[in-house]
Amino acid sequence: MLDWFRRSAARRRDLARGVDADLVRDADKRFRLALYLLGPGFLLVLILSNVHFEGFLRAAGSATAAVLLSGGMFLGWWSRVERGFLNKPDPKEPPSLFKG
Repeated sequence: MLDWFRRSAARRRDLARGVDADLVRDADKRFRLALYLLGPGFLLVLILSNVHFEGFLRAAGSATAAVLLSGGMFLGWWSRVERGFLNKPDPKEPPSLFKG
């Protein structure tokens, strides 16, 4: 367990030094985009639930809200998984019969 903490601290130091900084920045941009999609999606759902449109407007609004929400959730999931991978410490070296 102590080894895991050591590897985790080393990974945090690497990230602070700028190793994989472009990947972390891309994950942050992706998360921000997810929020920019989720906000209007929830706002559109709120509007559609309070104002009763008929016909084409209702269908178009529902489809747009579904696309915004599903796209935002997918991008949020993707950035969370990528960020978890980037923050994970490197694995321990496997045991070796021959040291050298």
